[in-house]
Amino acid sequence: FEKPWFDALNAADYGAAYLCALEVEEEGGENLLAFLEAHPDLPVWFAPGPRLAALREERFRRCLALHPALHLNAGESLETARRCGKTAATPEEAARARRCGQAAETPEEAAAALHAVTGAPVIVTLGGDGCLYETGTERGHIPPVKTEVADTIGAGDAHVGALMARRALGDDWRTALTIANHYAAAVTAVTGAQLGDGDFAALQARLR
Repeated sequence: FEKPWFDALNAADYGAAYLCALEVEEEGGENLLAFLEAHPDLPVWFAPGPRLAALREERFRRCLALHPALHLNAGESLETARRCGKTAATPEEAARARRCGQAAETPEEAAAALHAVTGAPVIVTLGGDGCLYETGTERGHIPPVKTEVADTIGAGDAHVGALMARRALGDDWRTALTIANHYAAAVTAVTGAQLGDGDFAALQARLR
């Protein structure tokens, strides 16, 4: 990610930005974060993925300071909650965040702790148990979509991508997450990270 690429962008042309930890941890991640920090009105979604543990503290703090909507699996939610105290701007905020994170023993508690730090929605995927969400004004559990699992490659990406798209189209959280569960289930039912054109069209038809 080179600075001239971002200099050529008009942030107003975009409805949201999507981050994963792999992008942020690399050298070019500095340019990516600098662009987002310079455009605080651009909504950010952060799905750190399996590279969360490798993301150094300074960049982890800057990611959360963007007040992103967080998209995590159950293990990532607990790990992120444990680290969140180090991201706070003041000692008082740090103490509160540490108490929240250290007290979190379940994904539900982790989601509440993380929302207290970022002030933004938190979504936690639960594999075969569906997903949960915490927005500060709304929380709940969305049941899974039954499927025969071929592999789980790409399921998280399908889930957050579908969720971002449906929210951009104006769906409420429960509707958007239900549709995202359908897309994630469809991807786990095939080998590889994406649906073929026929499978994609069939899924869209079912969800109309």
